Amino acid sequence: MGRRCYERRNKGDEMKLIRWRNHPEIDNSVLETRLQDVLQPIQPRAEFVRKLRFQLVNELEPAQEQTRTEKQRVAWVVGASLLGGMLALLMGVRTIMTLGVALGLLVEFNKQTRVEKAVPFRQSN
Repeated sequence: MGRRCYERRNKGDEMKLIRWRNHPEIDNSVLETRLQDVLQPIQPRAEFVRKLRFQLVNELEPAQEQTRTEKQRVAWVVGASLLGGMLALLMGVRTIMTLGVALGLLVEFNKQTRVEKAVPFRQSN
């Protein structure tokens, strides 16, 4: 499929869609010369160039600062996650130790209860 191009033969005519590659009347060199004549480069005003340069430089700095902020945020999240994980591990160990001590106390209490039941209580006469 060739490129599409619009053509207007006379000033009042409607524009028609023509195929760029298949159209015999269009000469690429003539079209290129015509475009170069019409589209002459212009020199931008110095004020415009100064403002544009200022805007581009000022827009890049916040982006770099935002990158630093993102890195700091990631560092804080990783640090907080590690601290939270360590605290959860510490609390888990503490819970296991507490349960172990409680279980040990229950076993000792149970042993004492068995010993007391085995030895009858003597009453003095």
